[in-house]
Amino acid sequence: MATKNINLRTINSETLEMFSNFNVAFMTLRKLREQYKADSAIIEEERAKILENRKNDLDAGIPLDTVLVKWSTVEVDKKQTALDNKYEADCAPHKEAKKQAMALLDPNLYYGYLLAQQKGSLASKGTVTLKKGKKSEEIDLDKSYVDMIKAFLVSIDAGHSDDVKAVSKLANILAVRTSGMIKANKGTDYVKTKSATQYNELLLCNLLQYMVVDKAILVQQDDYTLVLA
Repeated sequence: MATKNINLRTINSETLEMFSNFNVAFMTLRKLREQYKADSAIIEEERAKILENRKNDLDAGIPLDTVLVKWSTVEVDKKQTALDNKYEADCAPHKEAKKQAMALLDPNLYYGYLLAQQKGSLASKGTVTLKKGKKSEEIDLDKSYVDMIKAFLVSIDAGHSDDVKAVSKLANILAVRTSGMIKANKGTDYVKTKSATQYNELLLCNLLQYMVVDKAILVQQDDYTLVLA
């Protein structure tokens, strides 16, 4: 008998709304970031020209005080500050929407991911150790990563959630796509595990990659909302 696949076409309306809200926030933030970078580049070009003119005048022997007044960066600095503030304000509601969508995930999924990394098995149960600098914290889990994925699939009304092999198959897909360390920028370590926020965002992004791009279960509209195909 062929192995069944989890049927994500049967997800309930609440879950579809959660995926849609997350997608709108994610894609809007991407668009805002691209525009911000483009606008910042223009301002940086202005700054570079001012600094070049300063250098030319200084090389010509013009006094520093005169050069600084003539080629002031005050206005260009104001432009950048205004752009930074606008970008932050524009992003705020979408960051909050994304946060609210991620909050619907079981927080123990993150700890299940950590335990699976530490134990080398998605079926592992027990104690996961969280390292915070020189300190550590232990969290007891009575459900494995696979168990939590199954509970998530049941909660969203995904079809075939009662099929052990189908659940394990999707759990493995998600685990592979979300596994791995990230670069550590401080301390003595070279790499570190993802934070809960990073993991939850990556998990939802991978679910959307699977549902929108790979399987065409969901379709993205022009306003970034998602609908069932």
